[in-house]
Amino acid sequence: MNAHSYILLGCFLALILSPYLLRRFSRQQPDTYGAFAVGHRNFGWFRITAGLSATFVGGSAVINVAGLGYTYGWAGLTDALAISSALAVSAIVVVPRLFRQRNISLGGSLRVSGRLVNAAMGLLSTVVYTLITAAQIVALIKVTQPYFAVPPAILALVATLGIAAYVIYGGYNSVTVTDVIQFTIVGTCYFALVALSLMTGTPSAADAAAATTAAPLAPQPMPVDLMLLLLVPFLFVPVSQDLHIRVNAARSQADARLGALLAGAVYLGFGVISVSVGRALAADGVALATPDDAVATYLGLRFGELAVIPTFAVLCVVVSSLDSVLFASASSLAYDFWDRLNYRTAPSEKDSAHPRIATGIVLGVALLIALQAPQVLDLILSAIVIYVSVLLPMLIGRMLGRQSRALGILAFAALAAVIVLEIAEHALPFRVFIYTAAHLLAVLCLKKETPA
Repeated sequence: MNAHSYILLGCFLALILSPYLLRRFSRQQPDTYGAFAVGHRNFGWFRITAGLSATFVGGSAVINVAGLGYTYGWAGLTDALAISSALAVSAIVVVPRLFRQRNISLGGSLRVSGRLVNAAMGLLSTVVYTLITAAQIVALIKVTQPYFAVPPAILALVATLGIAAYVIYGGYNSVTVTDVIQFTIVGTCYFALVALSLMTGTPSAADAAAATTAAPLAPQPMPVDLMLLLLVPFLFVPVSQDLHIRVNAARSQADARLGALLAGAVYLGFGVISVSVGRALAADGVALATPDDAVATYLGLRFGELAVIPTFAVLCVVVSSLDSVLFASASSLAYDFWDRLNYRTAPSEKDSAHPRIATGIVLGVALLIALQAPQVLDLILSAIVIYVSVLLPMLIGRMLGRQSRALGILAFAALAAVIVLEIAEHALPFRVFIYTAAHLLAVLCLKKETPA
């Protein structure tokens, strides 16, 4: 370890200790049902913006979008355009509906008759957010491994245990503390610095020249299948667990709407900068072992010894994203799966220990996945494919009045089938549409619900 390693370690410890030091803002006070998930329901627009940014402008997105820019040029903005527009649409259409219901999580907002359907929605959200958690762990390893000569498994285990501890400590309140910290740091110490370096050119021309190939790397045409997959988040965001939790925790509809709108604008701006990082490396002819190395390589070439500053900012956004998606997955498992099966839905009930137990379960599974699947993009795309191909036909089935029990059983079967196909790495062209169509066809074959 060198001086930069100790600086990065010290900053990381300061970040994960911040919820304990700022107990006034991070400790869960009430013990009513759902307090772990939505806190005191008094969060303003800035913390809503920071929270949504922590998830959607996460570490995997910072690394993944830069890699897309390196490979596909400006076509890499497809993801940013889909998510930013989805957040804007959600602010206008989804937020008013959620505020009329004032539930705890996604399962409450999509409540239908029949516990199997409710539990299927909860398990689906848990699986998807566990995959996204694994993607954040992969991003964490890629950012920190150059500074620490530690096996990836140990590095990931130690770092994520520190993060999970404060999620268990204060739930939503603790998560929002790191959201605000990372939003401030990543905006000033990463995106602002990187944008300035992009506009002024490279100060380390000699180092860059030594690392480049003979000619610029031309962007590849983005496959239509990949482009469509990157557009699918437009459907994912409005029905995502994280959006629903943030909106349900807001103190007013105006705060929730403004927070979602600003998060969309932030994501688009940050997306442009991230894609530009990849494009700059390709224009300089820098050869990368994998597109996921784009951010670390760019920071090393453009900032030299000072790269530790923007690297810490990326570490902040990785940590804050990881705690947000870990929290969302645990909330889904506890409130929308376990409690639905056990009929624990009454607002007057006190919280059980299930959200905290669920946090440990999700973290363990996500660690196993992350250490077996080193590509961030693969995990994100699998999460999107699973979510859309299972959720959309299930929602259509409820709109058409299909039997809830049969719909729930079919949803569990579809979820298991798609997971198996994704694990087997059957990258069928347009697979999200094939899986969705097959599930929808099965839904249409179900009988209608018999009126009571």
